[in-house]
Amino acid sequence: VIDRTKLVGTIWLGLTLDCCRCHNHKYDPISQKEFYQLYAFFNSAYEVNIDAPLKEEQQRLNQQAAYQKKRQALIAPVRDSLEKLQREWETKMLYAAEHPAEDHHWARAWEVMGLVWGVGTGEGQQEGLEILKLDPNQRNQRQQDDLLDYFLARGHIVNGAKFKELKLGELAQNLAALKQEFPPVSRAPAMREMPAPTQAFVHLRGSFQSPGVTVEPGTPGIMPALPSGNKPNRLDLARWLVSAEHPLTARVTVNRIWQEYFGQGIVISSDDFGTQGDHPSQPQLLDWLADYFRSNGWNVKDLHRLIVTSATYRQSSKFRPDIHRTDPANRLLSHQNSLRLSAETVRDQALAVSGLLTRKQGGPCVRPPQPESVVMEAFGSNTWDVSTGEDRYRRGLYTLILRTSPYAQSVIF
Repeated sequence: VIDRTKLVGTIWLGLTLDCCRCHNHKYDPISQKEFYQLYAFFNSAYEVNIDAPLKEEQQRLNQQAAYQKKRQALIAPVRDSLEKLQREWETKMLYAAEHPAEDHHWARAWEVMGLVWGVGTGEGQQEGLEILKLDPNQRNQRQQDDLLDYFLARGHIVNGAKFKELKLGELAQNLAALKQEFPPVSRAPAMREMPAPTQAFVHLRGSFQSPGVTVEPGTPGIMPALPSGNKPNRLDLARWLVSAEHPLTARVTVNRIWQEYFGQGIVISSDDFGTQGDHPSQPQLLDWLADYFRSNGWNVKDLHRLIVTSATYRQSSKFRPDIHRTDPANRLLSHQNSLRLSAETVRDQALAVSGLLTRKQGGPCVRPPQPESVVMEAFGSNTWDVSTGEDRYRRGLYTLILRTSPYAQSVIF
């Protein structure tokens, strides 16, 4: 939650929120209390993934009924015994969450569930735990299936003998094979409010173990005020960020996009628009771009087109000694800067020149060829099933990123 709060400050406001997390600072206009008021917007939210089928996945949606019919047929012979075992496992897991010091074995199982759920399913770590907390009658079909699959893979700690007797390991393999036959639709990350909101506190000296006064969601006093009314939520915060009265969001965003094309922003310290940051080299240009961006419905693609078709961007990058003496950092943009291509762009250019580049847009991640030893470097259980056909030559934008073992070519460049 702390990270989310700091990221909102950095990405959308161009403000550093590090010092005010722990204490008030003489030269910081944002107080510690205001930091935790912003924190309160996210304190009762957790990460979830929602079904977001792509156009080409419509057939998968139409096959869901057939998938469920086959799935339930596999489960039917052991359904009653399986449900009893799962209830026993859920009861112990929930008890461990409420009494973590009483049974270290189960407390560890609860902790591991979050980690494994996040890595194994690609979902948020908290999502599996929140599903477990839900009343079984309130779980949707996707949640029921995901929780059962997790239990079958790791629930043998409840009763290993019964697991063997019911051949639940074999059932888990059959269900996994069925899922391969009927792959799920793509999902999109989102956030959901907890059923019971969590009270937010000021963390004395920045420690969550030292709660101070309670706080309600709010925004820094140096910014425009939120509309008065009911207790504000994350939607109110989002509307506040893009409101016409907000002075920073549009400026910070266009400055970052400008930075991608010129090597440096109009404000060089793109993460810090505060008093300790750099002054804009062309403040009127920054204001004009921000107004243009907002007036055109925050259309990022339109802003990109405006910049790359401008005379400023299309200038030669030829070095000019006479101008370098008076403007060595080229802050006045008398010529284009020499820019280094990103790893993805280098690969895309090579594929385009060779005629191999696939111009298909959208779809899931792909795995271009790379040495197997690279994947095994981080964890021996990782696999890298190289994509075939046109997926082998898709743009670098679609290359799967393993945080523990990044794509080798991206690391080299």
